[in-house]
Formats: sequence, C-alpha cells, structure tokens
Amino acid sequence: MMKNMWNPIWKTNSWWAFVYRLALAYFFFGLARGLFYLFNYRFFADMTAEQVGRAWMGGLRFDTAQHLHDVENMRALALSHQCQTRGIHEIA
Repeated sequence: MMKNMWNPIWKTNSWWAFVYRLALAYFFFGLARGLFYLFNYRFFADMTAEQVGRAWMGGLRFDTAQHLHDVENMRALALSHQCQTRGIHEIA
C-alpha cells in the first residue's frame, strides 16, 4: 500500500505531533502573555526592556515546568491504566 505523501509529518509520527503541539502551546501562551502586556502596559511603564525580557523568560520557564508536569501526569495516567487493564494492582 502506498503511503500518502500529502499527510503532514505530525499526523503520521507521534514525536513530531508532540513537538508540533508543544510549539502551538508555547505560541498561544506567548500570545496570551503579549496581549496581557499590551492591555496592561500602564502598569509596566517603569520597566526597562531588560526587565520585560527577564519577565518573558521567566514566563517561558514557568510554561516549560507546566508542560513537563503535564507530560509526567499523562505518563502516570497511562501507566495506571495499563496496570488496571492487565490486572496489576501494585507497582513494585
């Protein structure tokens, strides 16, 4: 059977799908952070460009920690589901 050439790689490879979705999450979190800054710029009027950059990097670090936490929760959930379906009640 011939492989469909027109399928994007993130639809056929789970690792690329993960990277694609992670990039989308970072994009939308960054967009939300930028909109928050635009709508509340008067509260940040005394901040220098360096301070805004440091705050932005802190937000990226927070987003990364949140994504890693979600990945760990999904792994634990998948493992517990696998144990339940196989009849394993305790994980050694």
